[in-house]
Amino acid sequence: MGKKSDLRDFERGMIVGSRRAGSSISQTATLLGFSRTAVSVVYREWRDKQKTSSQRQSSGRKQLVDKRGRRRLERIVQTNKRATVRQITAQYNSGVQNGISERTTRRSLSRMGYSSKRRANEEWKNIACVDKVRELVLDNCRSNEGKIKGLSEEFVNLEFLSLINVGLISVSKLPKLGKLKKLELSDNRISDGLDVLAEKLPNLTHLNLSGNQLKDIRTLEPLVVELPPPHGIQRHSQGSQAAHYSAFHNFTVNSPFMYTCVRTSGLVFHFGPGTPGVCN
Repeated sequence: MGKKSDLRDFERGMIVGSRRAGSSISQTATLLGFSRTAVSVVYREWRDKQKTSSQRQSSGRKQLVDKRGRRRLERIVQTNKRATVRQITAQYNSGVQNGISERTTRRSLSRMGYSSKRRANEEWKNIACVDKVRELVLDNCRSNEGKIKGLSEEFVNLEFLSLINVGLISVSKLPKLGKLKKLELSDNRISDGLDVLAEKLPNLTHLNLSGNQLKDIRTLEPLVVELPPPHGIQRHSQGSQAAHYSAFHNFTVNSPFMYTCVRTSGLVFHFGPGTPGVCN
């Protein structure tokens, strides 16, 4: 019975040996279990071309990192186990004619059983100049126990941060970002714990919390701080407390009943998407 797959070199050698020993095509086919056509073709190729291997080119794209390349990668990793993917790729490409990308390096190392234990923010530090980033959008990324992997205090000049729909239930694990002015937190599951924002984000002027789970007006109390009154507003000299104004210029929530109390704090108030009415 004929075989559908290519014959191995050993099987081709068995056919040639049987024919050279005097067996006919039919006898060889019956003895080894190959088709008469296969026996005839293999023996003819050996007789005419001295060919004993299929030499058939495999399908698919040729691997950029072969066995020799994998050994080279392994030597590089063993020499410096703390090297980043970028460093490993650069060192690998320095001694070969056909270079590879960082993505190929990462995929090859993964297939070889290596995995990175380097903290994400250290990788970011090598990939981009995080201290020069002013705007960062991480919408629809997933948070892990309230923390976005890689988001750290290294972003010292960050002014705009968008964390829409990342699954946050608290802002307690946000890093301290002294220059951040605008923070988008809509479509998360935040219900309280806003008191940490004053310490972590001292220069924040715009906060969007629409689409969250804020239900109690007292949740917003930490966002209202005592500041000197604006120009033209005088304090009463006796028997009155200082007026309170918000440190935030813009603030967005999704609960209509909060409007009255928030407005008295000096906030520019916006309803969240889908909430009836807009007041400023």
